[in-house]
Amino acid sequence: MLEAAIGAAATAVLMMLANISNRRDADIREIFKRLNQLDKSVASLEQSLSQSQPPNRNWRNRPNP
Repeated sequence: MLEAAIGAAATAVLMMLANISNRRDADIREIFKRLNQLDKSVASLEQSLSQSQPPNRNWRNRPNP
């Protein structure tokens, strides 16, 4: 009877550790998915900005309009 209780407790601990590990893996995948989306958005914005107008080289000393 004691062996069964020890086995059940060990199994519960191992299952809990596996669940934490799986959750962490899912979080890491979600972070990289969002990072990839941001990278694509930045690339498309950079492309649209480079095609629309030349870069402003005088951005620090702009004359007052």
